[in-house]
Amino acid sequence: MVPVVLRPSSSTEFIESALSGTGMRSLSYKHQKLKWLIRQHLLSLLEDFPTFTPSKDTYVHNDGTVVWLLNVTGYLTVPPSKLPVLITIWLQEKYPYSAPQVYISSHSAAKIDHHHPFIDPASSGSTHCPYLETWKYPGSNLSGLTRELVQVLSTCTPYPGPGETYTSVPLTERDTVVELLVGLVHHDKGCFRAQIEGDIEHFSGLQNMLRERAQTLDLVMQELENEWMNLKIAIICIVTDADQLRKWLGGLHTPFSFPVDDHVDQFVEPVDERSKCLTEREAADRAIDDVMEVMGQALEEEGIIIDIKGYLKQCRTLAREQFFHRALIIKLET
Repeated sequence: MVPVVLRPSSSTEFIESALSGTGMRSLSYKHQKLKWLIRQHLLSLLEDFPTFTPSKDTYVHNDGTVVWLLNVTGYLTVPPSKLPVLITIWLQEKYPYSAPQVYISSHSAAKIDHHHPFIDPASSGSTHCPYLETWKYPGSNLSGLTRELVQVLSTCTPYPGPGETYTSVPLTERDTVVELLVGLVHHDKGCFRAQIEGDIEHFSGLQNMLRERAQTLDLVMQELENEWMNLKIAIICIVTDADQLRKWLGGLHTPFSFPVDDHVDQFVEPVDERSKCLTEREAADRAIDDVMEVMGQALEEEGIIIDIKGYLKQCRTLAREQFFHRALIIKLET
């Protein structure tokens, strides 16, 4: 089947469009979290290796199952070979929890050696390497796989020159151990890198939080400094007013005083009859309030015998008198 390669304005738009597509040709990735991880890994790969181009196509498993999957295809320059290597990486349904499938195609000017230790030309160029054999998320990703392929293909070029060939030599026990150790080292390297990236993200979050707290403390300190300045200005104003009042009092030659035995009303005179009447009514109103309060307190105290009928009669009398006083006050004030 001819592969379906969408060509939007950018690879990012194509990946997002393909992952969010629906219908008969929708991709076989079911979980949204897996789609998000696929998007991140693909964008990281395209940033590290811009020669790759994303596309989607049908992929046939060994059991005959046909699925729609994403893949990236591109040429890698692998020294010392002068011919670029065409690589296609397929992302399986359970990616990144399952390793991708890598295929290397023959070049128009050269074919893949049939005895290559990492490529099987009989299986359409199916490729394996220690990184794929020890694949484990989150330590493994597409960028790390591609770097590993460059190293492997630099050691064993897929397009040998004239007269060069790979001979199929059985692996000895030492070679097996070395290959296993190489795979473990790459796996540990990926896990360590993932841990370092997680630590960096964690401490970056802590750093941002500390910066926000520092900004908050700076604002609080600024507010406290402003408050301190305002209090200092207020104290200066109070001291100045006190000095002025002290000077004014010191300038009086005959200080005002009156005998303690005299009533204060002798020194407060209303300006007219209306003010005099208003003052007397206010005094009478407040006096009735005081009497009513004392009567209420006496009623609440224990051990005091009060005639309820007399108490209520007196309250009605005082209330009536207070009503007339207040009515006259309102009339005088309007």
